[in-house]
Amino acid sequence: MSTVNCVERYGGPLPRYAYRQVADSARSMLAEALARFNGEPLAGVPGPSVERHRRRLGELHLDLLEARLALDIHLDHASWCVPELRALSDENPLRESLLVLLIGRCTPVAGRGGLCGFPGRSP
Repeated sequence: MSTVNCVERYGGPLPRYAYRQVADSARSMLAEALARFNGEPLAGVPGPSVERHRRRLGELHLDLLEARLALDIHLDHASWCVPELRALSDENPLRESLLVLLIGRCTPVAGRGGLCGFPGRSP
């Protein structure tokens, strides 16, 4: 089969049920990866190079959490995400992507006003 035929056959939009299955599978894989993180990475190991790896692994953990939360919102579980996103955005105030998920995607879907309840912001 030529590349063009392959793209025409398989490159179209996924049916909604297939997309849901892919998203569910991706969410399961993310949850499994997150379950392997226990506490602070490389805790008790001294050294400056270890500190760099500790920060990198912490960022990776946060990236995985954010991806899982985005999938949860997409899979219509936005109300589950609000408390976790609030806590994560409080712990990581410079990580704007968490606020984007919370304010832009999560709270309106969960039936809350987009900017309501956040200090320094008015509805």
